[in-house]
Amino acid sequence: MATLFATCTIILLSLSYCNGMTDFIVLPSDESNINIQANITISILPGAGNISNHPAPPNVNGYLSLIGNASPFFRAFGPFGGHPCGKRVRTSITAAAHKCRLATNASPFDMSNGKCNCGFYFHNSTKFGSGGWKPSFSVTSDGKWVIGTLNDTVAKSLNISESLNGFGWLVRNGKNAIKVPDTYIAPRTAIGVTKEGKVAILEVDGCEQSRNCKWTIGKTEYEMAELLIQLGVYHAINLDGGGSSSFVVNGKVVNHPTDLDLWSIKKERAVTTISCIV
Repeated sequence: MATLFATCTIILLSLSYCNGMTDFIVLPSDESNINIQANITISILPGAGNISNHPAPPNVNGYLSLIGNASPFFRAFGPFGGHPCGKRVRTSITAAAHKCRLATNASPFDMSNGKCNCGFYFHNSTKFGSGGWKPSFSVTSDGKWVIGTLNDTVAKSLNISESLNGFGWLVRNGKNAIKVPDTYIAPRTAIGVTKEGKVAILEVDGCEQSRNCKWTIGKTEYEMAELLIQLGVYHAINLDGGGSSSFVVNGKVVNHPTDLDLWSIKKERAVTTISCIV
């Protein structure tokens, strides 16, 4: 691998590479033992979606999961019951079909036709989707985490087995990757890793005021990155958010999804890919 890419920096136990359009970090997982379950810890973050000095409905919460020994059990699933990129299904349905202990919505998609045309994802070492390579969260066949933008050559050389694409970096090397603070507030979903190689998945509830919501609730990307850092996340990318944001535990939706951008109506959106811990 070192002969294919120029090494930029060495960060603790991780390696960072950049070469042309690729820009990614490889980090060992904390543990990779297929013989024991992933260790899933879930925390509710009360008021994480409330905006200071602005009235909001109660219980606009966040949901954090820290997962040890996740690498053998991390999956990127397309929508259950249809072509991997041709039919949108609620996160909870796909999660239940695959017996996911924990699941969230994942990659962005085309809402007009349900296609995964906003980037590639991998399941069982097979690439799906279209739209080019985007910042992604991946695991290799030997249990390493890969975060960043890849290409076909890199994915093959690293033996990427599961991968979800997102919109961009939120946290990199423990620092906020959003250089200019943004102002758009919405529900958010993010995935990343701690320094130790545990997976961190964070969802913060809210609804998009620019559409139907009368409340200003949720997070900006900058605020989401700051919260991830406070929670000990070292690298993270921004997944699809807004009305797609869902947090599902053992098949049950535990957050307050807002498909209609109305806080008063709890409704899960049909999506394409999901993140899953089996």
